[in-house]
Amino acid sequence: NCKCEIKRYWIIFIISIIIFAVEITGSYFSRSLALWSDAWHVLLDNTAIFISLYIAYRIREEKRSEEDIRRQGSIENAILLLLIGIIVIYKGFTRLSSPPQIELFMMLPVAIFGGLGNFFQYQILEKVEKNDRHKTHKWLAIHIFFDLLQSIAVVICAIVIILTGEMIIDPLISITIGIFMFLQAIIGLWKILRTPPSNYFC
Repeated sequence: NCKCEIKRYWIIFIISIIIFAVEITGSYFSRSLALWSDAWHVLLDNTAIFISLYIAYRIREEKRSEEDIRRQGSIENAILLLLIGIIVIYKGFTRLSSPPQIELFMMLPVAIFGGLGNFFQYQILEKVEKNDRHKTHKWLAIHIFFDLLQSIAVVICAIVIILTGEMIIDPLISITIGIFMFLQAIIGLWKILRTPPSNYFC
């Protein structure tokens, strides 16, 4: 049902805006690159949500094949995830030589808040019936999953830094998450482009 799909995407979008506002503010005051990366990942994921909304509206209004529209949207989402991964990796390497002092007791609660928001978003997507888990749904779920993964990594990062005092862990966590995003995007694009449209995301 396109109306339910659109409503679902709007709810996820609103949650993402709130998470971004909290995390970008928290990253500024805490000086955490991992939290900053997570915030911009959330913002770029809003673009993925807009792509998903755009696809849902187009399917309602156009006579083109739903399969063609969702395939095109999946390619766009994969490219977006690839770009996010590259940006996160680059920012991580720029911080390796001189990681700043981080306000950990600002970083930790903000990261927990972001993780809870991502978990709620992911649960919204997971409750969808199996026959509604089309390509658009699966790519958006991948974006949200990596947001959740990054939030968990930031929480772990803050706890480890509190225990060890090693600030270099912050950029290392960012680089690791960026590599995972990059590889997921490459694998996804390879699968989309090499497999016939009717089978590539079964």
